[in-house]
Amino acid sequence: MIPPSIVLSLLMAGGTLPLVGGSHAARVLSDRPQLVSALERLVRTGEPRHVTHDDGEELDAALKEALAARADAELQWLATRAALPIVPTIVRPLSSRTRPGALYLRTDRVLTLPWTVDYTADVEARMDNGVWQPILRVRSGASEYRSLDKLLPSAAAITPGFHSLALRARIRYGQLPAGMPGRETRDLVTVHYGVWGPARTAIDPVRPFFESVASVSASQLDPALPDIPRSSWMADLPHDVTDHGVVTDWRTEWCGVHESMSEEGLLPGDVCGVARRGGPDHSFTEIWIKIGTLKNDGDESRWVRQSPMLTAAYIHSGMLRVRVPLAAVREYLTQPEEGWPSARLVVNAAGISVASPNIVPGVPAPLRILVANMGDADASGVTINMVAASESNLPAMHRTFVRTIRAHGSIEIETPVTFPARYGIVSVLIVHRSPAARAR
Repeated sequence: MIPPSIVLSLLMAGGTLPLVGGSHAARVLSDRPQLVSALERLVRTGEPRHVTHDDGEELDAALKEALAARADAELQWLATRAALPIVPTIVRPLSSRTRPGALYLRTDRVLTLPWTVDYTADVEARMDNGVWQPILRVRSGASEYRSLDKLLPSAAAITPGFHSLALRARIRYGQLPAGMPGRETRDLVTVHYGVWGPARTAIDPVRPFFESVASVSASQLDPALPDIPRSSWMADLPHDVTDHGVVTDWRTEWCGVHESMSEEGLLPGDVCGVARRGGPDHSFTEIWIKIGTLKNDGDESRWVRQSPMLTAAYIHSGMLRVRVPLAAVREYLTQPEEGWPSARLVVNAAGISVASPNIVPGVPAPLRILVANMGDADASGVTINMVAASESNLPAMHRTFVRTIRAHGSIEIETPVTFPARYGIVSVLIVHRSPAARAR
Protein backbone atom coordinates (compact mmCIF):
# COMPACT_ATOMS: atom_id res chain seq x y z
CA MET A 1 0.00 0.00 0.00
CA ILE A 2 1.32 3.43 -0.92
CA PRO A 3 1.43 5.66 2.20
CA PRO A 4 -0.92 8.65 2.10
CA SER A 5 1.05 11.76 1.19
CA ILE A 6 0.75 15.44 0.44
CA VAL A 7 3.00 17.33 -1.97
CA LEU A 8 2.96 21.13 -1.97
CA SER A 9 5.28 23.50 -3.84
CA LEU A 10 5.31 27.23 -3.20
CA LEU A 11 7.14 30.04 -4.97
CA MET A 12 8.77 32.34 -2.42
CA ALA A 13 9.76 35.92 -3.19
CA GLY A 14 10.20 37.19 0.34
CA GLY A 15 7.58 38.34 2.81
CA THR A 16 6.07 36.83 5.91
CA LEU A 17 2.84 34.91 6.35
CA PRO A 18 1.26 34.71 9.81
CA LEU A 19 1.30 31.33 11.52
CA VAL A 20 -0.14 30.00 14.77
CA GLY A 21 0.57 27.02 17.01
CA GLY A 22 3.53 25.58 18.89
CA SER A 23 6.89 25.78 17.14
CA HIS A 24 9.52 23.08 16.80
CA ALA A 25 12.64 25.07 15.91
CA ALA A 26 15.51 23.18 14.30
CA ARG A 27 18.95 23.61 15.84
CA VAL A 28 21.98 24.54 13.80
CA LEU A 29 25.36 23.02 14.75
CA SER A 30 27.15 26.17 13.70
CA ASP A 31 30.43 25.79 15.58
CA ARG A 32 32.81 23.18 16.95
CA PRO A 33 31.66 23.30 20.63
CA GLN A 34 28.09 22.56 19.56
CA LEU A 35 29.27 19.68 17.39
CA VAL A 36 31.41 18.26 20.19
CA SER A 37 28.48 18.53 22.62
CA ALA A 38 26.18 16.69 20.19
CA LEU A 39 28.72 13.89 19.71
CA GLU A 40 29.27 13.53 23.46
CA ARG A 41 25.51 13.26 23.93
CA LEU A 42 25.41 10.56 21.25
CA VAL A 43 28.15 8.57 23.04
CA ARG A 44 26.34 8.88 26.36
CA THR A 45 22.68 8.40 25.40
CA GLY A 46 22.65 6.95 21.89
CA GLU A 47 20.52 9.86 20.71
CA PRO A 48 19.81 10.80 18.01
CA ARG A 49 19.46 7.27 16.63
CA HIS A 50 19.15 8.16 12.95
CA VAL A 51 20.89 10.60 10.65
CA THR A 52 17.99 10.69 8.20
CA HIS A 53 15.95 13.38 9.98
CA ASP A 54 15.88 16.17 12.58
CA ASP A 55 18.88 16.48 14.94
CA GLY A 56 20.57 13.43 13.45
CA GLU A 57 20.46 14.89 9.96
CA GLU A 58 22.01 18.14 11.24
CA LEU A 59 24.68 16.28 13.20
CA ASP A 60 25.68 14.14 10.22
CA ALA A 61 25.93 17.13 7.88
CA ALA A 62 27.93 19.22 10.38
CA LEU A 63 30.31 16.34 11.15
CA LYS A 64 31.00 15.60 7.49
CA GLU A 65 31.71 19.27 6.85
CA ALA A 66 34.05 19.52 9.88
CA LEU A 67 35.97 16.34 9.03
CA ALA A 68 36.43 17.46 5.42
CA ALA A 69 37.57 20.95 6.43
CA ARG A 70 40.63 20.04 8.49
CA ALA A 71 42.47 17.32 10.37
CA ASP A 72 41.10 17.30 13.92
CA ALA A 73 42.34 14.33 15.94
CA GLU A 74 40.06 15.02 18.91
CA LEU A 75 36.96 15.27 16.72
CA GLN A 76 37.91 12.13 14.77
CA TRP A 77 38.27 10.10 17.98
CA LEU A 78 35.01 11.44 19.40
CA ALA A 79 33.20 10.59 16.15
CA THR A 80 34.68 7.08 16.29
CA ARG A 81 33.35 6.56 19.81
CA ALA A 82 29.92 7.90 18.78
CA ALA A 83 29.57 5.89 15.58
CA LEU A 84 28.06 2.82 17.29
CA PRO A 85 27.15 3.83 20.86
CA ILE A 86 26.49 1.19 23.52
CA VAL A 87 23.15 2.05 25.11
CA PRO A 88 21.62 -0.01 27.95
CA THR A 89 17.87 -0.15 28.63
CA ILE A 90 15.73 -2.19 31.00
CA VAL A 91 12.82 -3.91 29.28
CA ARG A 92 9.83 -4.22 31.65
CA PRO A 93 11.25 -2.03 34.43
CA LEU A 94 9.06 -3.61 37.13
CA SER A 95 8.62 -7.37 36.87
CA SER A 96 8.18 -10.59 38.82
CA ARG A 97 10.69 -13.33 39.55
CA THR A 98 8.68 -15.74 37.41
CA ARG A 99 8.54 -13.35 34.46
CA PRO A 100 11.60 -11.14 34.87
CA GLY A 101 12.52 -8.10 32.83
CA ALA A 102 15.64 -7.91 30.71
CA LEU A 103 18.73 -5.85 30.01
CA TYR A 104 18.93 -4.70 26.40
CA LEU A 105 22.22 -3.35 25.04
CA ARG A 106 21.78 -1.48 21.76
CA THR A 107 24.86 -1.19 19.55
CA ASP A 108 23.31 -0.03 16.26
CA ARG A 109 25.33 2.07 13.84
CA VAL A 110 24.43 5.75 13.84
CA LEU A 111 27.35 7.43 12.04
CA THR A 112 29.12 6.25 8.90
CA LEU A 113 32.65 7.67 8.85
CA PRO A 114 35.39 7.79 6.19
CA TRP A 115 37.13 4.97 8.11
CA THR A 116 35.86 1.61 9.35
CA VAL A 117 34.64 1.39 12.93
CA ASP A 118 33.96 -1.97 14.57
CA TYR A 119 34.56 -3.29 18.05
CA THR A 120 34.08 -6.05 20.59
CA ALA A 121 33.13 -5.00 24.13
CA ASP A 122 33.13 -6.94 27.39
CA VAL A 123 30.42 -5.49 29.60
CA GLU A 124 30.64 -5.53 33.38
CA ALA A 125 27.94 -4.77 35.94
CA ARG A 126 27.86 -3.66 39.54
CA MET A 127 24.55 -4.27 41.27
CA ASP A 128 23.57 -1.97 44.15
CA ASN A 129 27.14 -0.70 44.69
CA GLY A 130 28.49 -4.24 44.98
CA VAL A 131 31.47 -5.68 43.14
CA TRP A 132 32.03 -5.48 39.40
CA GLN A 133 31.20 -8.70 37.56
CA PRO A 134 31.44 -9.61 33.85
CA ILE A 135 28.00 -10.21 32.35
CA LEU A 136 28.22 -10.44 28.57
CA ARG A 137 30.10 -9.56 25.37
CA VAL A 138 28.67 -7.40 22.62
CA ARG A 139 29.86 -6.62 19.12
CA SER A 140 29.29 -3.46 17.16
CA GLY A 141 26.04 -3.61 15.24
CA ALA A 142 24.83 -6.74 17.07
CA SER A 143 22.64 -5.72 20.00
CA GLU A 144 22.23 -8.09 22.97
CA TYR A 145 19.20 -8.99 25.08
CA ARG A 146 19.68 -10.79 28.40
CA SER A 147 16.94 -11.81 30.84
CA LEU A 148 17.60 -10.51 34.35
CA ASP A 149 17.50 -14.02 35.85
CA LYS A 150 20.45 -14.98 33.64
CA LEU A 151 22.43 -11.79 34.14
CA LEU A 152 24.33 -12.57 37.37
CA PRO A 153 25.29 -15.81 39.16
CA SER A 154 22.66 -17.45 41.37
CA ALA A 155 19.92 -15.25 39.84
CA ALA A 156 21.10 -12.42 42.11
CA ALA A 157 19.67 -9.78 39.75
CA ILE A 158 16.08 -10.90 40.48
CA THR A 159 16.21 -10.57 44.25
CA PRO A 160 12.91 -8.90 45.25
CA GLY A 161 13.25 -5.14 45.65
CA PHE A 162 14.47 -2.12 43.74
CA HIS A 163 17.93 -2.29 42.17
CA SER A 164 20.47 -0.17 40.33
CA LEU A 165 22.86 -1.64 37.81
CA ALA A 166 26.02 0.33 37.05
CA LEU A 167 27.57 -0.73 33.74
CA ARG A 168 30.88 -0.27 31.97
CA ALA A 169 32.29 -1.60 28.73
CA ARG A 170 35.88 -2.59 27.97
CA ILE A 171 36.02 -1.90 24.24
CA ARG A 172 38.55 -3.30 21.77
CA TYR A 173 38.42 -1.66 18.35
CA GLY A 174 39.35 -3.14 15.02
CA GLN A 175 41.78 -1.39 12.71
CA LEU A 176 41.52 2.38 13.19
CA PRO A 177 43.47 5.26 11.59
CA ALA A 178 46.98 5.80 12.94
CA GLY A 179 47.13 7.69 16.22
CA MET A 180 43.77 6.53 17.57
CA PRO A 181 43.64 4.33 20.68
CA GLY A 182 42.75 0.70 20.07
CA ARG A 183 41.01 0.30 23.44
CA GLU A 184 38.89 2.25 25.89
CA THR A 185 36.91 1.63 29.06
CA ARG A 186 33.60 3.45 28.92
CA ASP A 187 31.12 4.06 31.73
CA LEU A 188 27.62 3.35 30.46
CA VAL A 189 24.31 4.71 31.71
CA THR A 190 23.22 3.22 35.05
CA VAL A 191 19.87 1.44 34.76
CA HIS A 192 17.21 0.90 37.42
CA TYR A 193 14.50 -1.73 37.86
CA GLY A 194 12.36 -3.51 40.43
CA VAL A 195 11.37 -7.13 41.09
CA TRP A 196 8.40 -8.22 43.17
CA GLY A 197 8.41 -11.45 45.11
CA PRO A 198 6.17 -14.54 44.78
CA ALA A 199 3.97 -13.56 47.73
CA ARG A 200 2.89 -10.39 49.52
CA THR A 201 5.26 -9.39 52.31
CA ALA A 202 5.63 -6.26 54.34
CA ILE A 203 9.13 -5.72 53.05
CA ASP A 204 8.37 -6.07 49.32
CA PRO A 205 8.36 -2.46 48.03
CA VAL A 206 7.60 -3.37 44.41
CA ARG A 207 4.42 -5.45 44.65
CA PRO A 208 2.22 -2.45 45.66
CA PHE A 209 2.91 -0.90 42.24
CA PHE A 210 1.49 -4.01 40.58
CA GLU A 211 -1.44 -4.39 42.97
CA SER A 212 -2.53 -0.79 42.54
CA VAL A 213 -3.08 -1.17 38.81
CA ALA A 214 -4.65 -4.61 39.19
CA SER A 215 -7.32 -3.35 41.59
CA VAL A 216 -8.08 0.11 40.21
CA SER A 217 -11.70 0.96 39.40
CA ALA A 218 -12.62 1.51 35.75
CA SER A 219 -14.34 4.78 36.69
CA GLN A 220 -11.07 6.10 38.15
CA LEU A 221 -9.47 5.68 34.73
CA ASP A 222 -12.42 7.18 32.84
CA PRO A 223 -15.42 8.80 34.61
CA ALA A 224 -17.66 7.60 31.78
CA LEU A 225 -17.11 3.97 32.88
CA PRO A 226 -18.90 2.17 35.72
CA ASP A 227 -17.41 1.88 39.20
CA ILE A 228 -16.33 -1.73 38.85
CA PRO A 229 -12.85 -3.27 38.98
CA ARG A 230 -10.85 -2.51 35.86
CA SER A 231 -10.18 -6.25 35.48
CA SER A 232 -13.93 -7.01 35.40
CA TRP A 233 -14.55 -4.29 32.83
CA MET A 234 -11.81 -5.61 30.55
CA ALA A 235 -12.97 -9.22 30.94
CA ASP A 236 -16.35 -8.16 29.53
CA LEU A 237 -14.93 -6.52 26.38
CA PRO A 238 -15.88 -8.06 23.00
CA HIS A 239 -13.58 -10.90 21.99
CA ASP A 240 -13.35 -13.70 19.45
CA VAL A 241 -16.09 -16.20 20.36
CA THR A 242 -13.88 -19.07 19.16
CA ASP A 243 -11.15 -18.10 21.63
CA HIS A 244 -12.31 -19.60 24.92
CA GLY A 245 -8.96 -18.99 26.62
CA VAL A 246 -8.76 -15.22 26.17
CA VAL A 247 -6.98 -13.62 29.11
CA THR A 248 -5.65 -10.20 30.03
CA ASP A 249 -1.87 -10.04 29.80
CA TRP A 250 0.05 -7.66 32.06
CA ARG A 251 3.47 -6.08 31.81
CA THR A 252 5.16 -2.82 32.74
CA GLU A 253 6.80 -0.35 30.36
CA TRP A 254 8.30 3.11 30.53
CA CYS A 255 5.26 5.25 29.77
CA GLY A 256 7.10 7.11 27.01
CA VAL A 257 7.18 3.95 24.89
CA HIS A 258 3.52 4.41 23.93
CA GLU A 259 4.39 7.76 22.28
CA SER A 260 7.20 6.31 20.17
CA MET A 261 7.07 2.57 19.67
CA SER A 262 10.63 2.74 18.31
CA GLU A 263 11.64 4.17 21.74
CA GLU A 264 13.54 6.93 19.95
CA GLY A 265 14.32 9.71 22.40
CA LEU A 266 12.93 7.70 25.32
CA LEU A 267 14.13 8.71 28.78
CA PRO A 268 13.30 6.42 31.75
CA GLY A 269 10.95 8.15 34.14
CA ASP A 270 7.22 7.46 34.39
CA VAL A 271 6.36 3.76 34.54
CA CYS A 272 3.09 2.30 33.28
CA GLY A 273 1.22 -0.92 33.81
CA VAL A 274 0.07 -2.15 30.40
CA ALA A 275 -2.97 -4.42 30.10
CA ARG A 276 -3.52 -6.25 26.81
CA ARG A 277 -6.59 -8.28 25.90
CA GLY A 278 -7.57 -9.98 22.66
CA GLY A 279 -10.61 -8.77 20.72
CA PRO A 280 -12.69 -9.90 17.73
CA ASP A 281 -11.02 -10.85 14.41
CA HIS A 282 -7.46 -10.90 15.80
CA SER A 283 -7.73 -7.34 17.15
CA PHE A 284 -6.63 -6.45 20.66
CA THR A 285 -6.81 -3.64 23.21
CA GLU A 286 -3.92 -2.11 25.15
CA ILE A 287 -4.46 0.16 28.14
CA TRP A 288 -1.50 2.16 29.51
CA ILE A 289 -1.89 3.17 33.16
CA LYS A 290 0.70 5.30 34.93
CA ILE A 291 1.53 3.80 38.35
CA GLY A 292 4.70 5.59 39.40
CA THR A 293 7.89 7.42 38.53
CA LEU A 294 11.62 6.82 38.73
CA LYS A 295 12.97 10.11 40.09
CA ASN A 296 16.63 10.98 39.65
CA ASP A 297 17.88 13.49 42.22
CA GLY A 298 21.54 13.99 41.43
CA ASP A 299 23.33 10.75 42.29
CA GLU A 300 20.25 9.31 44.00
CA SER A 301 17.36 7.54 42.29
CA ARG A 302 14.10 6.56 43.93
CA TRP A 303 10.80 5.01 42.89
CA VAL A 304 7.63 6.93 43.77
CA ARG A 305 4.24 5.21 43.59
CA GLN A 306 1.12 7.15 42.59
CA SER A 307 -2.59 6.53 42.30
CA PRO A 308 -3.20 4.79 38.93
CA MET A 309 -4.01 7.23 36.12
CA LEU A 310 -4.90 6.51 32.51
CA THR A 311 -2.13 7.42 30.08
CA ALA A 312 -3.62 6.07 26.84
CA ALA A 313 -5.86 3.38 25.37
CA TYR A 314 -5.22 1.78 21.99
CA ILE A 315 -7.02 -0.66 19.73
CA HIS A 316 -4.90 -2.73 17.33
CA SER A 317 -5.55 -4.79 14.23
CA GLY A 318 -2.59 -6.03 12.22
CA MET A 319 -0.35 -3.00 11.58
CA LEU A 320 -3.13 -0.58 12.53
CA ARG A 321 -2.87 1.09 15.95
CA VAL A 322 -5.39 3.75 16.95
CA ARG A 323 -5.61 5.76 20.17
CA VAL A 324 -9.19 6.08 21.43
CA PRO A 325 -11.02 7.21 24.59
CA LEU A 326 -11.14 4.33 27.06
CA ALA A 327 -14.93 4.47 27.25
CA ALA A 328 -15.13 4.08 23.45
CA VAL A 329 -13.07 0.87 23.26
CA ARG A 330 -16.09 -1.44 23.45
CA GLU A 331 -17.91 0.40 20.65
CA TYR A 332 -14.94 0.39 18.27
CA LEU A 333 -14.19 -3.30 18.86
CA THR A 334 -17.63 -4.11 17.48
CA GLN A 335 -16.98 -2.12 14.29
CA PRO A 336 -14.89 -2.98 11.22
CA GLU A 337 -11.54 -1.18 10.87
CA GLU A 338 -13.07 1.22 8.36
CA GLY A 339 -15.18 2.66 11.18
CA TRP A 340 -12.22 3.31 13.49
CA PRO A 341 -10.91 6.89 13.92
CA SER A 342 -8.33 8.02 11.39
CA ALA A 343 -5.92 10.90 10.92
CA ARG A 344 -6.39 13.53 8.20
CA LEU A 345 -3.35 15.70 7.52
CA VAL A 346 -3.68 19.17 6.01
CA VAL A 347 -1.00 21.58 4.77
CA ASN A 348 -1.53 24.54 2.46
CA ALA A 349 0.29 27.57 1.09
CA ALA A 350 -0.78 29.73 4.03
CA GLY A 351 1.10 27.35 6.31
CA ILE A 352 4.50 27.88 4.64
CA SER A 353 6.35 31.16 5.05
CA VAL A 354 9.80 32.72 5.17
CA ALA A 355 9.91 35.10 8.15
CA SER A 356 12.04 37.73 6.47
CA PRO A 357 11.04 40.95 4.67
CA ASN A 358 13.24 39.99 1.74
CA ILE A 359 15.07 36.89 0.60
CA VAL A 360 18.80 37.64 0.49
CA PRO A 361 20.94 35.17 -1.49
CA GLY A 362 23.23 33.14 0.76
CA VAL A 363 21.75 34.50 4.01
CA PRO A 364 19.78 32.06 6.21
CA ALA A 365 16.17 32.95 6.87
CA PRO A 366 13.65 31.12 9.12
CA LEU A 367 11.25 28.93 7.15
CA ARG A 368 8.07 27.87 8.93
CA ILE A 369 5.85 24.95 8.00
CA LEU A 370 2.49 24.34 9.65
CA VAL A 371 0.86 20.89 9.40
CA ALA A 372 -2.57 20.21 10.89
CA ASN A 373 -4.34 16.95 11.71
CA MET A 374 -8.06 17.42 11.15
CA GLY A 375 -8.86 13.78 11.86
CA ASP A 376 -10.06 11.97 14.97
CA ALA A 377 -6.88 9.90 15.50
CA ASP A 378 -3.30 10.84 16.31
CA ALA A 379 -0.86 10.71 13.41
CA SER A 380 2.42 9.13 14.51
CA GLY A 381 5.60 8.93 12.47
CA VAL A 382 4.64 11.73 10.09
CA THR A 383 7.59 12.42 7.78
CA ILE A 384 7.92 15.99 6.51
CA ASN A 385 10.40 16.36 3.64
CA MET A 386 11.37 19.90 2.64
CA VAL A 387 13.36 21.08 -0.38
CA ALA A 388 14.29 24.75 -0.85
CA ALA A 389 15.83 25.81 -4.17
CA SER A 390 16.03 28.65 -6.68
CA GLU A 391 17.13 27.09 -9.99
CA SER A 392 17.71 23.50 -11.04
CA ASN A 393 21.40 24.26 -11.72
CA LEU A 394 21.94 25.84 -8.26
CA PRO A 395 22.40 24.07 -4.92
CA ALA A 396 19.22 22.97 -3.15
CA MET A 397 18.66 22.47 0.56
CA HIS A 398 17.02 19.27 1.82
CA ARG A 399 15.64 18.70 5.35
CA THR A 400 13.55 15.91 6.86
CA PHE A 401 11.52 15.95 10.09
CA VAL A 402 9.50 13.25 11.86
CA ARG A 403 6.64 14.26 14.13
CA THR A 404 3.54 13.05 15.94
CA ILE A 405 0.47 15.26 15.39
CA ARG A 406 -2.41 14.91 17.81
CA ALA A 407 -5.99 14.52 16.63
CA HIS A 408 -7.44 17.98 15.90
CA GLY A 409 -4.01 19.48 16.61
CA SER A 410 -1.14 20.95 14.63
CA ILE A 411 2.62 21.31 14.71
CA GLU A 412 4.83 24.08 13.39
CA ILE A 413 8.39 23.47 12.29
CA GLU A 414 10.90 26.28 11.99
CA THR A 415 14.23 25.73 10.24
CA PRO A 416 16.76 28.10 8.64
CA VAL A 417 16.97 27.93 4.85
CA THR A 418 19.36 29.56 2.42
CA PHE A 419 18.34 30.42 -1.13
CA PRO A 420 21.04 30.96 -3.78
CA ALA A 421 18.95 33.67 -5.49
CA ARG A 422 16.45 36.40 -4.51
CA TYR A 423 13.57 34.04 -5.12
CA GLY A 424 13.01 30.38 -4.43
CA ILE A 425 10.71 27.42 -4.46
CA VAL A 426 9.84 25.47 -1.33
CA SER A 427 8.53 21.95 -1.87
CA VAL A 428 7.03 20.06 1.07
CA LEU A 429 6.19 16.34 0.98
CA ILE A 430 4.17 14.93 3.88
CA VAL A 431 4.07 11.14 4.29
CA HIS A 432 2.13 9.31 6.99
CA ARG A 433 2.86 5.62 7.11
CA SER A 434 -0.18 4.61 9.13
CA PRO A 435 -2.67 2.59 7.01
CA ALA A 436 -5.49 4.49 8.75
CA ALA A 437 -4.37 7.92 7.60
CA ARG A 438 -6.18 10.05 5.08
CA ALA A 439 -4.28 12.89 3.42
CA ARG A 440 -5.55 16.04 1.74
